[in-house]
Amino acid sequence: MSTASAWKRRAITIPRTFALFVLLTVLSPVLFAIALLVDVVRALTGSRQFATIRVVAFGWVYFAVETIGILRLTFVWLTFRRNEAVFRRRVRKVQMWFARNLLRGVTSLFGLQMTVDDPQVATPGPMVMFVRHSSIIDTLLPPALIGDQFDLRLRWVVKAELLADPALDLAGLWLDNCFVDRSAGLGEIRRIRRLGQGLTEDEGVVIYPEGSRFTEARRKRAIEKLTETSPDLAQRARSMTHVLPPRPGGALALLQAGTDVVFCGHVGLDGFAKVTDIWTGNLVGSTVQVWFHRVPAAEIPKGRDDRVTWLFDQWAALDREIAQRSD
Repeated sequence: MSTASAWKRRAITIPRTFALFVLLTVLSPVLFAIALLVDVVRALTGSRQFATIRVVAFGWVYFAVETIGILRLTFVWLTFRRNEAVFRRRVRKVQMWFARNLLRGVTSLFGLQMTVDDPQVATPGPMVMFVRHSSIIDTLLPPALIGDQFDLRLRWVVKAELLADPALDLAGLWLDNCFVDRSAGLGEIRRIRRLGQGLTEDEGVVIYPEGSRFTEARRKRAIEKLTETSPDLAQRARSMTHVLPPRPGGALALLQAGTDVVFCGHVGLDGFAKVTDIWTGNLVGSTVQVWFHRVPAAEIPKGRDDRVTWLFDQWAALDREIAQRSD
C-alpha cells in the first residue's frame, strides 16, 4: 500500500470525521430530544431500555474519541517521527487509549456488566491470539483487556475495509499490522505469515479466524461452501451453532511462528453485528463474559492437515463453552 494512496484516502476520511463530530455536537440537543421522544413512544409499546438515546450518545462518544485520537496521533507524528522507538511507543499508547475509552463508553452507556476470566494467561508473549467474532464491539476486547492491562504490544490481522476509520488507519499503518483484502488469496497469506515473525516476550498477534462477524446466514453460507470443498470439515462445522467455521489460511500462516496460541471467547455480545442490532435494546444491561485459554506451542500439531483438524477441534470446544455460558 503506497504512502500516496494512504494520504489520498485520509484526505477524505479525516475531514469527514471532523465534520461529523462538529455536526453531531451542534445538533446534539435536537438529536437527543428526538431520540428521547422515540424512546418514550417505544416505552409505551413495551421497549423500556431507552436504546435510541444510548445509540445517539455513543455515536457522539465514538466521533469524539476518534477526533481526539486523530489529533493526538498527528501531534505524535509531528513531534516524534524522527525517533522511531519513541514514535511507535507513543502511537501504541494512543491506540490503547482509543480502545479503552470506546469500551468504557459502551459499558457505561449500555449498562454492561463485564467479567473477565484469567486474562493473565495471555501473557507473556510471544503468542498468537484467536478471537471469536460476533459483534462490532468485540474488536475492543484484546487491546482494552490485554494490551492495555499487561502492556502487551499487539499486532493485528484485520480487514482492509477498516482503513475507512482514520484513527485506526493512522495508528494501524504506523505500527506492525496487516490490513488484508480477503479476496486477494496467497499474497495476503504471505503478509500474515511475515506478521508473525520476530515476536518478542511482550508481543502477540491477534486474528479473527472466522473472517466475519457471526450471523446465522453467514454460518449457513460457510457450511455450504465447505460442503463443496471439504465435506468432512462441513460435517464438523454443522455441529457448531454459535460460531462460524474457522478459515484456516491466516490462522495456519500465523501458526508457523511456532508460538503458544491463546483463544479468546465471549458471550453477551451475540447478535450485535450491526448498529441497528444495538438499537433493538437487547444489549442494554447485558452480562458480558470474556475468557482466555492458552495452548502451548508443543501441543500444536506440525502438519497442515493435522493443524486444520486441531483448529476445528479447538473451535468446536469454544462453541461448546459458549453454549454452556449462554444457558
